[in-house]
Formats: sequence, C-alpha cells, structure tokens
Amino acid sequence: NNNNNNNNNNNNNKTPEQIQADFVKIKEAYETLSNVDKRNAYDVLGPQASKALLSSNSGFGGIDPNFLLLNLATASYINKTKLFVLVLFCMAIVLLGPLLICAKIDAILYNNKNTTIIANTSWIVILIPIWIFNVIHLILLLIALLDDVAAIVRMISIFLLELFLALRFDNTIQWEYKYILIPAYIHQCIVLLSAIYMIYK
Repeated sequence: NNNNNNNNNNNNNKTPEQIQADFVKIKEAYETLSNVDKRNAYDVLGPQASKALLSSNSGFGGIDPNFLLLNLATASYINKTKLFVLVLFCMAIVLLGPLLICAKIDAILYNNKNTTIIANTSWIVILIPIWIFNVIHLILLLIALLDDVAAIVRMISIFLLELFLALRFDNTIQWEYKYILIPAYIHQCIVLLSAIYMIYK
C-alpha cells in the first residue's frame, strides 16, 4: 500500500511535460517491440543508434561510439552477421554509384574506345545503385517515420530530381532545366519550412 501511495504521489507531482515525455517513451517502446526490424536494430545497436539509423534527421552525430560497441559486443552472432552483411551491402551500393557516374563522365569527355560500352549506357542504368540506395532509405523512413510526412516528401523529391536529370541527360525528355529542378525547389522549401517550424515550436 505504501508503495502504491508513493507511486501515486510521484505521478501527481509530475508536470504535464514530464507525463507527455513518459507517454512518448512508452509509445516508442511499444513500436519497437511490435516491429521486427526496429527490434532487431535495437538489439544490435541499442536505443540511440537504432533511432538514428531509422531517422532521416538525426544522423549519427548523437551516437555514443562506446555505447554502440557495447551493444555490438553483447549482441548475438546472428544479429552481428546481419549487421555486417547490411553494412557491407550499403557500402558497396554507396561506392558503386559515384564510381559509375565518374566512369560515364570520363567516357563522354575523353571518348576512349575502351569505354564505348559505358559511354553508350543510359544514365538510368548508370544510376541503378543510387535507385537501390534510395529505395532502402525510403523503406527505412516508412518503417520509422510513417507520421513524418515532410521527411518522406523530401526523399521522394530527391528521387524525382535524380530521375528527371537522368531522363534529360539521356534525351528521353526535352524539358527545360527550370522544370527539371522543380523537385529540388520543393525539397528546399520543405527544409526551410521545417526549420522555421522548429524555431517557433
């Protein structure tokens, strides 16, 4: 009875902000436990890194490396293997995209006979690694930030910009660049509005 009375007193002494923070923590815990991908990320990376991994805004600046290493050390062998394969795959995709773009530009500029194949390859094909990375990123956004419409629209804007530029470079469409860059304008407007909202929140 004394314990119940103490708990009731503690709850009564909490401010609305503290009660809301407790509710958010409970909601995050429920979402993590009810989602297999979030639960696996939590088991391997811990709360800070898993939240950063699945968030488009947080990045990895807020992750404590020691905390991350501790979670990796205590994770199961299967989870470590999953993480290693995922990181390896993402690194390969991230590196392959710029390499193909540079090879395509070199082939166009220098017109080397040895690079005829890649010079004749369409930009849509060259950017396939970028498309794959964008799809993975969008899936992670949908898993973690389903209610963050702005983040999803920003990602879709980037994808459309890359698609329009590739089609323009391949001469599939003949739009003026002021129309091609409309997704970039939308992206920047959302970033600006989000920043203003955070300032006055």
